[in-house]
Amino acid sequence: MNHWIIRIVVAISTLAIGTTATLLPTTFRSATPSKSSATPVSRLAEEKTIAGIVLLHLAQSDPAVEKSNYYVSSYNYADPSGEVMSYLTGNGVHAEPLSQLPYDSMSYREVSFLRVGTITWLSNEEIIVAGSVKDGCCHYDARAYLFHLVREAGDWRITSAETIT
Repeated sequence: MNHWIIRIVVAISTLAIGTTATLLPTTFRSATPSKSSATPVSRLAEEKTIAGIVLLHLAQSDPAVEKSNYYVSSYNYADPSGEVMSYLTGNGVHAEPLSQLPYDSMSYREVSFLRVGTITWLSNEEIIVAGSVKDGCCHYDARAYLFHLVREAGDWRITSAETIT
């Protein structure tokens, strides 16, 4: 019974942080529509790369970097794609999709939850992305961020990360 209570607490707190982080980028949308030549299909492919960059940044800049394991999800609580998981693993981050979270409540203490929010396209070369980190299940230490990314020489780069308070 206790493990269900812990799962509910984790789900509710992750939902609260993730919803806030996901909704905030809408205030940063450009007032003028972008003259986009990218198709939704090409943007979808790029969003996998962007999600990997943001999740990697969250893991590498996490003050609790001694954590040995991360569970990651997208804005809709879906597991990130296999490409994103491979990107994280290839960069030394031990991460599992959120759906692989075990029922053993003791294991929650040694993990952090990383989440990438929706991507708001300001143009083909500039985006805003939300992300969040939550430590373990019993801690209420959660941090939400807004990332500004630009494409330079074909590669996406984070130019700023602002903490949402």
